[in-house]
Amino acid sequence: MNYLDTIVDKIVIEELKIAFKLNSTPDKIDCSDDILPPDEDLLKSIETVLKYYMTPGEFWEWEESRNDVT
Repeated sequence: MNYLDTIVDKIVIEELKIAFKLNSTPDKIDCSDDILPPDEDLLKSIETVLKYYMTPGEFWEWEESRNDVT
């Protein structure tokens, strides 16, 4: 793996972490009392890709930090 691949991997990881965080909270529909729950299939897919790109230690650390917030 060259230097550019490493940078791309880090960007992918950070962007997926942000996507997970943004998609894990319920959304309120404008001018309504309706709330859309998080898309669990999407969250699971993002988690799967993160697990592929991260080392086991990084993944565990990310899971722990995610659990601390919720």
